[in-house]
Amino acid sequence: ICYILIGLPASGKSTWRESGEVTAAGPTIVLEAPTIRTATGGVGRVDLVLDQADDADVSQIEVWRATVNNVGSATLITTRNATANVAVSWANTGLSAGIYYYWARSRDGLGNASPYSAVKSATAT
Repeated sequence: ICYILIGLPASGKSTWRESGEVTAAGPTIVLEAPTIRTATGGVGRVDLVLDQADDADVSQIEVWRATVNNVGSATLITTRNATANVAVSWANTGLSAGIYYYWARSRDGLGNASPYSAVKSATAT
């Protein structure tokens, strides 16, 4: 509960009114998106090289995958610890033959997420 001072009358006695519940909000944190440098297909696999964002607040990088070029259809497939400006190599193995679309995004220690990276695709054989 928060109380608001309504005014200070001539009597010098303050008048207070209950205002109800107040929710505090912290600053909005906008993280930079990482980059998928390469996505290279192979037999039953796609090898990715990701570049974490140049942002001091980032601590993780997520990799999302879909079989259609639509990030809304993507599934989170791994989360890796990665601080600013770190390159991360990761192999997505056990794949059936086909084309796969990948996006990445950064997270900070508070759980804030960056926008998704540009899409990269590769074909597993």
